[in-house]
Amino acid sequence: MTTGFKVSGYEGVPGIGRRKFGKIIENRDYFLGEDGILFSYARLKGINNQIGWLKRIYATYNYTGDGELLDFEKQVKEDLGKVAKQVTAYRRDPTADFEKPALPSLDKGEPVLDFAAGHPASFGSEGGGTFDFMSVGDAFRNQVRIASIRLSDGAWDKYHVIRRIDLEYNSEKGRWTRTHGEGGNSREKFSLEDGQFPSLLRIRHAGLVDAIEVHLDDGRSTSAGGGGGNLTDWRPGPGAVVLGFAGRAGAALDQIKIIHGALKKARYVKS
Repeated sequence: MTTGFKVSGYEGVPGIGRRKFGKIIENRDYFLGEDGILFSYARLKGINNQIGWLKRIYATYNYTGDGELLDFEKQVKEDLGKVAKQVTAYRRDPTADFEKPALPSLDKGEPVLDFAAGHPASFGSEGGGTFDFMSVGDAFRNQVRIASIRLSDGAWDKYHVIRRIDLEYNSEKGRWTRTHGEGGNSREKFSLEDGQFPSLLRIRHAGLVDAIEVHLDDGRSTSAGGGGGNLTDWRPGPGAVVLGFAGRAGAALDQIKIIHGALKKARYVKS
């Protein structure tokens, strides 16, 4: 039967003593304080996640021009290892002595996506209703790419033109399809595999889009349309990729705009 009890602080626990308890408080502040080492650890984890996101974007668009990011990733992982080592040591002995390690990756800042948006290449005229794509930045951020193209052609106002284009897009958030124009004789769906982007578009155009050819680097292509209008060969610039299409359409394809851009090395921003 308990007849009484006495409450004392941690410093009264046998084997700890006031000096060790003071060290526990000191180490708690070292790890959990306003500028504690775990705050630095959280920042490093955020930077490491950002690097992973950028690498996934780079992989989607076959971009290999940012060796600096890979070197930075190694430094971030090294700094994370320094903190993790101290956390493990603290768990073994909360009264141990700790000295804040140098974390040079925090001095560099956080890498952010950078790119150059190409001026949309436009072919055709201003008839029909508009259809839009997203901004180049949103496309890159969401890893959007063209998954398939289906062209349909036929007669319109005595001309043989592109009547309709069906576009399937893929992104990290899923797939969706957009149809622009009406009717026509449909060609076979032209699928683009991961990492494939149009490398050449041959477009005949005047008041309408008369014909389209889409070529890939692997030699495959799709085409439809007639022989009217002016022929223009268009290629994306160095490092650029075709992300999607905008334009104007009604009962036929009046205009097509090629939305394209090029990734650049990440910029670093200090918080």
